[in-house]
Amino acid sequence: MNKTRAALFALPVFALCASVHAAGAARDPVNLLTGEGISLGGVVFPAVNFQSSVGSSTANPGALLSGHHDPDRHGFSVQALELALDVKPHERLALHGTYALKPDLDDRWQGVFEEYFATLSGLPFGGVVRGGRFLAKFGMHNQNHPHDFTMVDQNIANGRLLGEDGLTLEGGEISLPVLRALPAGWEDRLTVALGRVAHLHDHEHDHDHGGGGGDGEEAEFESEGGFLRGWATTANYELSYAATSRTLHTAGVSGAWGRNRYGRSSQIYGVNYDFLWRADGALNRTGHRETSEFFQWRTELFLRHADAVGALHDHEDDAHAEEEDHEEHEAEHHDEEHEHEDAHDGAAGRPSRRDFTDFAAYSVLTYGLPGGKWQAHLRGEYAGGNADAGVNERWRVSPAVTWTPAASLPVHWKLQYNYDHSPSFGDEHSVWLQFNLKWGSGCAHEH
Repeated sequence: MNKTRAALFALPVFALCASVHAAGAARDPVNLLTGEGISLGGVVFPAVNFQSSVGSSTANPGALLSGHHDPDRHGFSVQALELALDVKPHERLALHGTYALKPDLDDRWQGVFEEYFATLSGLPFGGVVRGGRFLAKFGMHNQNHPHDFTMVDQNIANGRLLGEDGLTLEGGEISLPVLRALPAGWEDRLTVALGRVAHLHDHEHDHDHGGGGGDGEEAEFESEGGFLRGWATTANYELSYAATSRTLHTAGVSGAWGRNRYGRSSQIYGVNYDFLWRADGALNRTGHRETSEFFQWRTELFLRHADAVGALHDHEDDAHAEEEDHEEHEAEHHDEEHEHEDAHDGAAGRPSRRDFTDFAAYSVLTYGLPGGKWQAHLRGEYAGGNADAGVNERWRVSPAVTWTPAASLPVHWKLQYNYDHSPSFGDEHSVWLQFNLKWGSGCAHEH
């Protein structure tokens, strides 16, 4: 594939960067093993991230996955190979690009530019703007790539309500503090973005997010029709408080609004809370290798309201057809409040119209032992069911342990067990051992 060749062509760039002793190398020691301090002229910073897993499940792994980069087969899975570059020509200007590859179920490598954007900081009032393709700032997890996941797999809440690839926009974003007279220890930031929702991958897995009508009949609506499509607006507000030098509380609210795959509208809201205690200071963490003892508790709750049309497969030929029908959908919009309860439209030869609401949540506890070699994690998740949309309730509990052989190595291993339950499939059990490589000084952009 041309995209794969383009990604492989980028490998010599990484090799070149690794062999160049830039002017900045005198200040930052070069470590070829970890990639730290490696750059081209102190301006171009490469990074390579790789995740793979081995394991199995009592079910078809593809039927349980929540994200594109989750383990998708019994045995060995390559979850992601990411080639990234950060370019910093000026202290206020940064450019970033991430090209991600993953083999499909036929072992054909598929690649896509998951992110490419420019960031301009140091603006008046503490403002920061960026433009391009980026993972939207929505809650505390959506903006993370797989190498920054706490767990082996995607959260059910994020996958079911935002999509397997997360919520990615092609457009612009601005963020800045809102409250100007906060007491010491308090900080806040509002982030607003506008752009087109990027379609990154064609998913081939036979999964239903814990769904199924429960009675073997085809659902009247399709859950994935509630995903945002076309133009969308997002907003995210965070407020943090450093109660002591070792503890940090962060709370936030999020919203996303736009057209969905039905050609109607979807609204997604989230609330989140994060508590961090860190022995060396809650604000002192640098880089992505944690060596201090710490405890973290993170929780997010999501609510999505979607206006739906029955027989989605008859209305979603492609993005271009949707754009052509946009004016027609707008003309019908004023009737939506009267039509959402009218499931009898099918009798008149028209698709049924309905609105439905989804709820999902997750909570993760992490304890890092002193020295940074071991971390213990526990995640609990819940997603509500909707018979009309073909999804059932789903619970998942996932204990995990992470082992980093040495702080001088850019690798760690993660062993995770998943207990899954849903009325649609009963009880399922999965065990995964993940290998994670994070090499380079890149990926320094803020997620």
